[in-house]
Order: sequence, then C-alpha cells, then structure tokens
Amino acid sequence: MNANKNLTKKSPAKDEIYFIGFDSGFGHVKSSKKQCFPAGVKLDSANSSITGTSNTLELNGIKYAFGTEVEQMIEDKSQNADMLIQLLACIAEDAVKKGIGKDPGGNGMPRKIKTALGIGMPLKYYGNKKLREAYIKYFSEKFKNNVFRYAGEVFDITFVYVKCYPQAYAVYKVNKDKLTDQEYIMIDIGANTIDSLKVVNGHPAEGSLFTFRKGVNHLLDEIRDELETEGIRLSRETLTDIIIHSRKIRHKRADFIQTVCISHADKFISEVIGTLKQKYDLSLPVIWIGGGYQFMKDYIKKDADIFTVEEFDTYANADAYEVLVRANYAKDLKRPA
Repeated sequence: MNANKNLTKKSPAKDEIYFIGFDSGFGHVKSSKKQCFPAGVKLDSANSSITGTSNTLELNGIKYAFGTEVEQMIEDKSQNADMLIQLLACIAEDAVKKGIGKDPGGNGMPRKIKTALGIGMPLKYYGNKKLREAYIKYFSEKFKNNVFRYAGEVFDITFVYVKCYPQAYAVYKVNKDKLTDQEYIMIDIGANTIDSLKVVNGHPAEGSLFTFRKGVNHLLDEIRDELETEGIRLSRETLTDIIIHSRKIRHKRADFIQTVCISHADKFISEVIGTLKQKYDLSLPVIWIGGGYQFMKDYIKKDADIFTVEEFDTYANADAYEVLVRANYAKDLKRPA
C-alpha cells in the first residue's frame, strides 16, 4: 500500500501539516530548522543516568539520550533505529520553541503534529529503487505513528507524507536559478564519506558519481589513535575545534596535540584533493556542501587550481529536502483522488 498516495485523498488543510527536511549524517544530524547535533543515540535501560536531561526522549517506555558521539556506523539507514529518535527530537524541540501542536484548551493533551518529511540518500544509493523505498517505508510505515515524551510534554507525531531526494543534487535543484553555468562539480564532504558528482546542463553526468571512502571522522579517528598512544583522550568535537578554529586547548601537552592535529589534517586534505583532481577538472565551477568543508576550507582557498563558486553550509541538504517536500506535497494535493 502506498501511504503517500492515500494521504493525498484526505487533503488536510495546508496549515495542519508540519514540514521538515532531515539530513541524518554519520557524524551529525541536521534539520531544516537549523538544528545540528552529534548523531549518536544511547539507550538507558536502567532509566536512571540520563533521566531529566535536556537531550532525553522517552519512547515506548524506554529513555534515550540523543546528541551523543557515534560509536557504530550503520551504512544502511533503513536499518538504523537511531534515526527515528534523532528526528523526533528535532521535531519536538522545534515544536516547543514555536508552540506548534499545543493543546489550545490547556488540558494537557499531547501535541499532535502531522508531519511531511523530506529525507535524502547519496546518489549512488538513490538510484537503487529497493533501497530508496526501504528508507521511505522506515518512516511512512514502520514508524508512522509515534507517541513519546520530551521536555516534560507528550507528543503524538504522525508521518503523513515522506519523500526521498538525491543528496547534494537536491541542493543544486533548489538553487538552479542562480547556478547558471553549464557544468558544475559538486562535492559533499561528510563524516563517513565524501560524495561527488558532475552536473551538466542541469543533470548528473553519466559515470561521474564518485565516493571517497574516508570522511572527516577517518581523520579524527586517526588523530585520536595517535594521541591515545600517548595517553591523551579527546573527543571528536574537541579535535574538530582544534582543526577548524586553530584553537589551542588548555592541556599540559597542548602544543603536541596541535602539532599532531595539523600534521594529520595536512596529510588527509592533500589526499582528498589529490584524489578529486584525478577524478574531475576542478578548474570548472566547484560547489562545496556539508559541514566537513570547514575542515578543508582554508586549504582549498589557497589552491589556485580549484575554482570555487559556491559554498553551501551544514544545513544545505536538509534545507533542500524541506523545499522539495513542500513542493511535492502541494503538487500531490492538486491531483485527482
């Protein structure tokens, strides 16, 4: 049964639908509501250690802490139950902030929120219809109705409409009015992989998709491994600050830590850029996407061979998914029942 088609027959009022774009990366979760936090989720089976914290969500009687460091990467997102917790947290946080779904009578009823969701997949997976449909069903069927507690309130969230879009290329689609060149190289730097493609006359060029299997978490983990041989244990978040902001932390061996970070970053970025130059002509207009670009930004700007024309921020994919799902929802409402 196609849940999306059935729901267009109900034709709910436009203002009853909550729209959100959700980009579940392997390092951080991003939403079109400008939310970004580490993608890890931890189960508190004893219902003790995380009770009452601001990043706690209770679903089906089980408490979860979200926004923790990722300990295990699950590449097939349709098998990653953590994504639901992450998404529900984003919706609930935004609803509390904006007063969405609140009981007007003040009777303490759950916040009921009918949600239209835009999600994305890398193009290499997006072309696989079976994987794409499994990802959509994850939300539209398996976890369609969700009653949970967050920040002292009860929420009842229903996913009434779910669409999936090609990661990175979705950013091009919603910005194509200002992207007027015939050819672009698009590079999305993520935590687990770096995905890239060439766009020619508005369409992905055949055979141009490329995935570099080392994202920024590979860099951070290499640094952590070396530091741990010296008995130094730092989080990915701390190492990220050191690399991106050239920040020297308060630590007895701060100079050594900074030297290790810079050495590994130089080597990693050199490898990435070298590989991309072998695959593409980077003197064509290049578009950079994703939070991982911040790791490489200063290096890229010093490279005279790279013609950067656009830099889209951490939220670019999520923002694009919301724009597209709004458009698709409005279009489907107009179709005959």
